Amino acid sequence: MPTPKTVTVMYKVVISGKTQIVQPPFFIPYLFKAVPAATEPKLSIKDIRVGSSITITSQVDLRTLEGILFEATMINLPQQINILNGKIVRINADILTMKAFPPPTMDAFANPAAMDQPQNAPKEKEYTITLTSDTEISRYGYDTTIALGGAPSAPKTEKLTLSELKKDMQITVYTDADVTEGIKFNALRIEPMMTAAAPVASTSALPTP
Repeated sequence: MPTPKTVTVMYKVVISGKTQIVQPPFFIPYLFKAVPAATEPKLSIKDIRVGSSITITSQVDLRTLEGILFEATMINLPQQINILNGKIVRINADILTMKAFPPPTMDAFANPAAMDQPQNAPKEKEYTITLTSDTEISRYGYDTTIALGGAPSAPKTEKLTLSELKKDMQITVYTDADVTEGIKFNALRIEPMMTAAAPVASTSALPTP
């Protein structure tokens, strides 16, 4: 069966006072802080970026629309990307600099062939991350001491301090903004990666001769 022909149609969309503009909220996986209830910010046409992939709902049946103009009842914006994974290169007081590859945008997923071009390959950037009194530094830790014949313990939550962050440490940063639109952000949570360590056998489980 032949592949159906794809046709791109351009429309003009009217945004009125009745049009709802919505966007999924950020999610921060805190380990110690209580997760605040998500609030829906009031968005306007100024929050729609040129080039963004959006979903528009209308009461008009576009299959029978005569012309290209119709009114939107709802516009769904793509979820913002607020996570960076990379390596710490500098720490100065409460500001750290990290190197990370920018995460792919929703447009990249919509057009994966373009990302295969060398000129479109992501390039590593330096990001400036500011820690505040509200920043949580946490991770899941493991007890590397194992009793003879025993099994590893379950992971436990571990709270860290700024002084425990070191140069060259791999971290995940959860920010307060879309990381595809800048290089300076406030950190809501920082999760340092666990370093690999071989389990150490405990002698406490050995029988007394």
